[in-house]
Amino acid sequence: MKIETAVDLIKEGVTSSSQQTWADLGAGQGMFTKALSTCLSTGSTIYAVDKDGAALGSITVEPTITLHTLQRDFVKDALDLPLLDGILMANALHFVENQLAFIQRIRKNLKPAARIILVEYNTDHGNRWVPYPMSYSTLQTFSREAGFASVELLHEVPSAYQGSIYSVLLR
Repeated sequence: MKIETAVDLIKEGVTSSSQQTWADLGAGQGMFTKALSTCLSTGSTIYAVDKDGAALGSITVEPTITLHTLQRDFVKDALDLPLLDGILMANALHFVENQLAFIQRIRKNLKPAARIILVEYNTDHGNRWVPYPMSYSTLQTFSREAGFASVELLHEVPSAYQGSIYSVLLR
């Protein structure tokens, strides 16, 4: 995926009018961390969380953004994050078996008006690389069960692996 595509998938879900603090859970090598940094205001902060320390070491962001990397398993480990304006999970929620319990746990890290942006494969059929994907239609039901007032489809792009990839904003 190109950085422009990653930006297109998330930019409508990010408000950039003031300094913000976000976390990118399952950041990997930082494609979406970099994309997020292009959408945030100067002076904002991103916490990139991943269990792969080498991948975290390769992440770069815009020079006006502060980056903190945390080597953690975002599913199992305590995250020790400040209150956040937003959480980004790009191609990461599909690694969480109990997604409802997980979302309820990470919501405790969010400020009252915060946002969650999810980027996922638009399928409900998993495989060994994407074990627990969630189609957009399934996510709509899931978001109500998780207590979100709204779910907004942000963008969708074709995928070479699973039909399409979509992004949503949960509030």
